[in-house]
Amino acid sequence: MQVFDAIRLRARLIIGPVLGISLVVYFAYHLVQGDRGLIAWLRLTQQIDEARTTLLLDDGRLAVIVKKTRPGLNAKDLGDQLRVDAERYRSRDRATTLLCFMYDPEGRIGNPRGLEASLTSVNESFMIDVLVAPK
Repeated sequence: MQVFDAIRLRARLIIGPVLGISLVVYFAYHLVQGDRGLIAWLRLTQQIDEARTTLLLDDGRLAVIVKKTRPGLNAKDLGDQLRVDAERYRSRDRATTLLCFMYDPEGRIGNPRGLEASLTSVNESFMIDVLVAPK
């Protein structure tokens, strides 16, 4: 009988801390690894940054990409992003026309008409049209 009383007494002393530690470990794991954890949030943020804003109209095979200038993002960077996006749509055969609208409210693009002319291209299977506004 004394053995069972000793076990019961020690179990009461152990169960609380073990349960507490288990809960802390459970919540810490799901804070980092869960569906809404930090890793998932970082992955989603990266996907949003990569995608920018894209609208794909399958019937007409038209993809519309919207980009906005910001500090540290110059015309060369915008052109590089557009080339990457165009290659992605061209290689996956998802669109035949890519319309890119670049919103430049602060006038960071020095020569918007020149940028439009240099990035607009037409060939047999794929067309890229660029519009920068306001000019």
